Amino acid sequence: MATLKDSKPRSLKPLTSSAAPKITKSMKMIASTKLARAQKAMDCGRIYGAATQSKPLIVHGPFPSPAQNENFAPLLIAVSSDRGLCGSIHSSISKLVKKSVKDTIREMPNSSPAVLVLGDKAKPQIAREARSYITGHFNQLGRVIPVFLDASNIVDTLEKEFPIKPSVIKIFYNHFKSVIAFESSEITALRADSLLSIDGIEKYEVDEEALMNYGDFLFASQLFWTLSEGHAAEMAAKRTAMENATKNAGKWSIL
Repeated sequence: MATLKDSKPRSLKPLTSSAAPKITKSMKMIASTKLARAQKAMDCGRIYGAATQSKPLIVHGPFPSPAQNENFAPLLIAVSSDRGLCGSIHSSISKLVKKSVKDTIREMPNSSPAVLVLGDKAKPQIAREARSYITGHFNQLGRVIPVFLDASNIVDTLEKEFPIKPSVIKIFYNHFKSVIAFESSEITALRADSLLSIDGIEKYEVDEEALMNYGDFLFASQLFWTLSEGHAAEMAAKRTAMENATKNAGKWSIL
């Protein structure tokens, strides 16, 4: 009958072989290739983002304040993905969104913030403390590089099916800083119909339908920008995670 001593080397053999370092090293190489592609896509997305962050009067207000809008309900969008093995990418966004929910409730007791989660990974983390505020969820994100059509489809779905019509939209995403660093950030978007309420908008004699379309385009542009930034940050974090895993796997030994 085999003893524990006899079976120990056999059971731990896979851990001490070179298979694990080879796997993690291969995953690092794949992540490096995807990162290069993601950075190129991010550069395109930043062009859209830069256009929406300029400050013409027509886009940046002054907007109606919460007190002027009886139906004010902030929409908080968490830009995540379906993929893991990328460090604190998803948890950092989740913490930022949960903090924003608490701050909104404290500052505006009569409002009920709505949370829209893009991607599967952040959803359970946000749901631990803010489950009742999650009113929408999109998945199948992060598998490939985001394109403008992805953002357009999300905006179109929100317009047609989302249960609330918020005046203010906050987008939480990971800003790519370098291949070893990212920063969880927040930007404020605006619903298309809220553009109609900007003080002095009548001076421009803009057709209402054209203004609504312009607002949808701005929203989609901001969303595309944050999706591309988040994807690049995720690929960089995944590359770093696999590099660390390769180093750790090479140190395995049987005591």
